[in-house]
Amino acid sequence: MTPAAAWLSKVAQQQTHGPFKRLLPYLRNPQTVSLASGMPAPSVFPFKAMSLELVSDGDDKVTVDIQPSELSAALQYGATSGFPPLLSWVQQHVAKAHAPPNQASQAALSVGSTDALYKAGMAVLDPDDVVLTEEYSWVTLFAVARDRGAVCESVLNDDDGMIPEKLEEACQRLVAQGKRPKMVYLVPIGHNPTGTSLSLARKKQVRLFSCLLCAVR
Repeated sequence: MTPAAAWLSKVAQQQTHGPFKRLLPYLRNPQTVSLASGMPAPSVFPFKAMSLELVSDGDDKVTVDIQPSELSAALQYGATSGFPPLLSWVQQHVAKAHAPPNQASQAALSVGSTDALYKAGMAVLDPDDVVLTEEYSWVTLFAVARDRGAVCESVLNDDDGMIPEKLEEACQRLVAQGKRPKMVYLVPIGHNPTGTSLSLARKKQVRLFSCLLCAVR
């Protein structure tokens, strides 16, 4: 088991690829006629092409034209990881904008923050695990933790968001008690309801303490 895999929940560790994942390379072949997955013929889709007008600060109109072949691919059943061109763009954006230290890391698509939180919770949380969160946090987080049998512990905030030293203290206290702090959840930009945003220096501190927590386990 890799170090990263040790953080996965027992449910996530037991998951395997579905049978259709192995079939996808064959289904993408235009010469293949398959009845296995119920993929509709592109000719029955209700849209042939699409043109979107974007909000612009200037007087020039900005439009995006989605060609029939692109729209057909987007409407069709595909990989469970999401529409490949969109996923590829998101991964490139994350690599460029955030430069994650682990170059093997990948982005994951979701249909919203609630969906993303539930996926993250299922991936890493086991019963009795601890989620460290801000003093004021989003109600859906508590629902996710409850459904996974985990508990939430709040960390004090100030006018600049979560206090890194208080995060470190909470981690040390929980580890001393034999508990498993497994996830740190916070809203770094435009926190609701306080409106705080973490400075770059504080983001680095929070990340450092999170990495030290990884080393402890």
